[in-house]
Amino acid sequence: MVLIGVQRSIGGFGSPEPSDRADGRRGRDRGDVPGWVMITVMTAIVVIALLAVFKDQVLNAVRSAFDKVNKSGGDTK
Repeated sequence: MVLIGVQRSIGGFGSPEPSDRADGRRGRDRGDVPGWVMITVMTAIVVIALLAVFKDQVLNAVRSAFDKVNKSGGDTK
């Protein structure tokens, strides 16, 4: 018990706990997990919707880019 009190009063042994913050807040802040999940899902939906509408244009752009890379410096012989 005394050791725990001493450890907390001097800031711990080794690195400080992640719950000790410079702004005085204590406790573990796990972030806004549901918010990140929502952003990820919404981003995936937007990408799928764009690919569904512009599939041919995206494929042509990617093929063109690969063709330009292959023609410009792909040969090392």
